[in-house]
Amino acid sequence: MLTATGNINAAYEVIGVITVSVIKPEKTGCAGGGLPVDAAYQEAVSGLVAVAKKQGASGVIHIGFEHRVSTTSGCGTSSANFELYAWGTAINLENG
Repeated sequence: MLTATGNINAAYEVIGVITVSVIKPEKTGCAGGGLPVDAAYQEAVSGLVAVAKKQGASGVIHIGFEHRVSTTSGCGTSSANFELYAWGTAINLENG
């Protein structure tokens, strides 16, 4: 499956705009590591590919992302989530 953040130099048919959202909690404890940013982006692209495949697409172009970090606190604890919204254009390559 073709994925690109911009346009491609090939003829294609547009199927439509697709979206996914991912929420990843902060990693805490001994293993720690903070916010799982890389994992969220990987999951978002995989999600776009899955949605595109369900629609019969052979690629996703013009992939874009918007993110935010949300936090909660109370009773002496606090946590954070990395929230990622991704979109793209599902396409079918005309010659391939």
